Parts: sequence; C-alpha cells; structure tokens
Amino acid sequence: MHKRLIVAIAALTVALAIAGSFHNPTNVHGISYAIAATGDLYWYRHDGRADGSNRWADNNGRKVGSGWNFKQVFSGGDGVIYGVADNGDLYWYRHDGRVDGSFRWAANNGQKVGSGWNFKQVFSGGDGIIYAVTNNGDLYWYRHDGRADGSNRWADNNGRKVGSGWNFKQVFSSGDGVIYAVADNGDLYWYRHDGREDGSTTWADNNGRKVGSGWIFRQVFSGGEGVIYAVAANGDLYWYRHDGREDGSTRWADNNGRKVGSGWNFKQVFSGDDGVIYAVTDSAGTSGGQQGGSLEPPHTEKLPPPEDPRCQAYASRAVDQFNLMLRFPQCRVNRDARWNADYKGHYNWCLTAPQAARTNEQKIRDDHLYRCGAQKTFD
Repeated sequence: MHKRLIVAIAALTVALAIAGSFHNPTNVHGISYAIAATGDLYWYRHDGRADGSNRWADNNGRKVGSGWNFKQVFSGGDGVIYGVADNGDLYWYRHDGRVDGSFRWAANNGQKVGSGWNFKQVFSGGDGIIYAVTNNGDLYWYRHDGRADGSNRWADNNGRKVGSGWNFKQVFSSGDGVIYAVADNGDLYWYRHDGREDGSTTWADNNGRKVGSGWIFRQVFSGGEGVIYAVAANGDLYWYRHDGREDGSTRWADNNGRKVGSGWNFKQVFSGDDGVIYAVTDSAGTSGGQQGGSLEPPHTEKLPPPEDPRCQAYASRAVDQFNLMLRFPQCRVNRDARWNADYKGHYNWCLTAPQAARTNEQKIRDDHLYRCGAQKTFD
C-alpha cells in the first residue's frame, strides 16, 4: 500500500535577522520573478544566494510580462512556468530570457498541457516532476515529459499516488526528491522521495524528520541546493541554508537566517530550479484567478528577434551550458569569456566570429560537461 507520510513541517526557529534590505522582491541562486498586484511579471537575480549576502543584479528588477492573473503559478525550472486556471486547465510557458531578465519568451507560449488540476497545492520537483496535494491530503506524482517544448506528453495520464496524510500549511520541494512540509505549529519536516524518477512509493524515511521549528511565516519556498527563503508577515525576505538537505540532519548554515529583502507582499512566492523565484498577487493584491474560469496567455513585451538565428542559437546554448556547469559542483569553473551567463555578450561575439571558432567554443564546453559527468552525450 502507499506510504502514509505525516509530514509535519517543523521549521527551524529562525529569528529572521541580517543586515541590509532590498526594496524589491528578490530571489535565489541568481534569478527571481515577482508578479505585482497589477499582474505584471518582474525579474530579479539574487547574486548572494550561495552565502546569504545582500547582493543583487538589479535594485529595481526588470519587467518581463503582464497579465499574470492565475489561480496558481509555479516554476518547472529552466525558465518553464506553469499556470493553473480557475477551471483547472494547466498552461505551459518558457522564459528564454531568464538568465539576464530580457523579454525573450518561447514562441509557443501559453500551451495547454492538462486539465482537471483542481488541487489544494501544486509544486514542482524539478526535471518535469510535478507533485499535487488533494484536499484530503493525498500526494500525487506526475511527470511532464513535454516540459522542454510545451508538448502534451506525460509519463502517466492519471498520475500516481505516492503518499497520504499531507495535511500541512505548506509543502515545497528542494529538488532531488527532497520535500519540506510546514505544520500549522511551525514545525519543519524533511522527506526524500527516492521514487521521484518513476513515481514509485519509495521514500528515504516513512515518517519524515523534524529539522526545525518556529517557521511561522506567511510563505516559505526553496531556492535550490538547500537554500530556503521565508517571507515574514511584514514582507521581509529571509535566507536560510539547510546543509543537512541530503540526509535530513539538522545542520544549518546559520541559526537565525539573514534578511535579504523587503516588500515581498504577494499572494504566493515560489522558486524553481536554477534560482528562479516567482511571486504572485492579483489585481486586488489578495487572491488571484481568471474571470470566467478561462486562461489566456500572459501578454509579454518582446524584443525583436536577433538578426542572425545562428547566433541566437549559439548564445542560448552557451548560457544553457553555463547553467548546467553550475548545477554540478565537480564541473564548476571560474567565470570568463567562455563560461558566463551573458547572452548578449555571447551573441555579439558570434556575429563576428568564424563558424569554425563558434563550433570550437561549443565543443570545448560540451567536452568539459561530458568529462565531469554533467551530460551523458558529447555532440
């Protein structure tokens, strides 16, 4: 029978304190998104994600879209964003400008990839994995195999029940099967779904492990790699890092957390892979949702496409290779002209570089990623 997971998120007694404030919504791992009360979508990048320092790429953020008025919105990682309409339809978007905050979106934005998503809470587990909690506390696993291009391909049409008893205030994933749950009393609990890849009911521990208390926040969400952000009632944003993320031990980088922002007054805030953070409010600043139970694609202000499609492809690939390198500690190298997330820099270099030079740069990056184990094939 399916495992019963009484996840009672115990939160560490984090007394939220750190010097410095950021007067706009911010993020993790580098990149964050915020949806304003008007439905506008803003991009931020927290350059201090690794150590909790108050370093940001931009003080004011960058507007990358409008019309983001949904019942629920969550990230699928790598720029992918899912939106759930009032009628339960699930829509797919991909922000190709996620690295630098530019107005670049996939041409096929707003693809309907599902229906019947009438759940209490939905969150991403990374790599196309989506978890859904029903009103009775059952936990279901889905895998969107069409995550990269927005196609309607799923591992299973009906999802797979992988747990029960998920009656918590909030549940979120840190990736790699790790799931945190916050109980009504503020306790934070750790679980690891070892059956994450195929949706089997295999867990590291049947009962979960209490890793903290005092998590009395308006919202809590993961920034990846053990980083957790918490939004206080006054809109302050705090940073924590759970160094015991892999085994569920109670090891933390700091007992008190660090304040890294303010003004996070949104309906919901969440993070996807690669440091993406989203914050959602509706036009009234409270709860969202489309009128009439239908969903239209968000209106985005797009820049003209690059004049040279070959250089557009080269620059996008270079940025993706850089992000992949960061995800694997054994692959990390210092930032330089070859390894960086500057899309415009890669694109401008490509415009004047010979084809042989472009091919060579791409192969050097591919070779490094293959040899360090980040990718299984070498083009």
